[in-house]
Amino acid sequence: MNEATGVVSIQRLHVRPGCEQTLVDFYRARRVFERARHNGGLRSGRLLAPAQQKAPFLVITEWDDAEAYERWLESPIRAELAEGLGALLDSKAGEGDVHTQLDVRIAVSPIGRARQPRREHTAGTDISDAAQAATSASDGVGCTNWVGVPE
Repeated sequence: MNEATGVVSIQRLHVRPGCEQTLVDFYRARRVFERARHNGGLRSGRLLAPAQQKAPFLVITEWDDAEAYERWLESPIRAELAEGLGALLDSKAGEGDVHTQLDVRIAVSPIGRARQPRREHTAGTDISDAAQAATSASDGVGCTNWVGVPE
């Protein structure tokens, strides 16, 4: 497996009907991501609105490591924000699902087409051969071990 390059938290916020814009305003006015960054270890954060009714908002944050995310969860600033956020949600905002970020990516050009894979590979193998070999190595449940073009 590739070396981990941080952790990503994905939190689902089930917003009370009619409070959607208030939630967005809350994140902006209270500078949630900026305050988390000052706490240390936050690389990036995004608030995503659902495209379908009754689906949750998503908060996706990228952290230097699991310890940085844990510091945020235990921060008095986060506790204060959670109190204000609680009135806007159908359920309590808890921890997000935490995922290890791997250094495996695919670059997309401005016109929306994936770039062609590089023809060179560090092991001297043509990247398309390596991709084909990896994608043919299934874990038995339809998952593959290769998901993108390594940077």
